[in-house]
Formats: sequence, C-alpha cells, structure tokens
Amino acid sequence: MRHYHILWTFLATLAIVPNAFASSIEFTNSWVRQATKGDNSAVYMAIYNKQKGLDKLVSVTTDVCDRVFIYETTPRGAVSTLSYIAVGAGEELVLEPGGMHIGLEGLKKSLVSGSTISVTLHFEKAGAVSLQIPAAQSAPVSPSHDCGPLLNAQGINEDVGIASA
Repeated sequence: MRHYHILWTFLATLAIVPNAFASSIEFTNSWVRQATKGDNSAVYMAIYNKQKGLDKLVSVTTDVCDRVFIYETTPRGAVSTLSYIAVGAGEELVLEPGGMHIGLEGLKKSLVSGSTISVTLHFEKAGAVSLQIPAAQSAPVSPSHDCGPLLNAQGINEDVGIASA
C-alpha cells in the first residue's frame, strides 16, 4: 500500500510542476487580427517573464491555420522568420504590428470580432502555455503596467538577443 502512496505523490508532483512554470510567464493585451478564411493574420501580445532567468519562446501551435511562424518586421518593412524570441528575467516583450509577432498563414476559418482562437506558446523553460486569444480589428485599450524594460522591434534590449532562422 505504501508504494501506491509514493506513486500518487510522484504523479501529483508532476501535475503541479508545469503549472508553477507557466505562472512565471504573464500575458497581457493579447489579440489576433481579424481576417477571412484562407487569408493570413497575426497574434499580438505583451509577454512578461517573471522568472529569475531568461526564457525563450521557441514555437507556437494552433489549429486555426495551416502554418504558424514567429516573425519580425524590420523598420524597412522586410519580414524575417525567427527561430525563437528570448525574454530576459523581469522583462516584458511586446509583439506588435510592425514589429515582432506570431504569423498565422492559411486560416481555416474567418476571425471576426468577438471570436477567439486557442494558441499554445512553447517556452524553453516554462513549457507549454495555452491561451484563448480574442479577434479584434486593432489592439485592445487597457491600462499600462510597468513590468520592466520594454522590448520591441525598434529597441531590442542587447542583453536578451533574438535569433533569426
């Protein structure tokens, strides 16, 4: 009987650990640009890393489109595919139009205001974090919060780094 108690304790610990890591990443102002079936769209948000060390967004999955990429638009309008986006400890990374964003190609359904999509962000340390993202024509208006240095395509923190694919 004691062996079952040890096994259940171990399994319960495994179930709790991913949630502890997931809560160390915070998301605000998330939205997906409205688009029609077959078109492309993009996901935007602010990602705040509450961990004591750097973490990397290494991939994104969703069933709403054929392909998902992490992109950066340069000031000249060129688009680069990124293999990951690093977020330093205590820093906020903003995915925004004209900067870094999550590209959705080949939508399987139309994204209209009021609808939501399920997206799973895969972090190197925090693991998989699933979110419900609302569709909108433009960014939601919300109170700002100061989570530390702001990182975007125009002013990337040199201590963090971004790797192009």
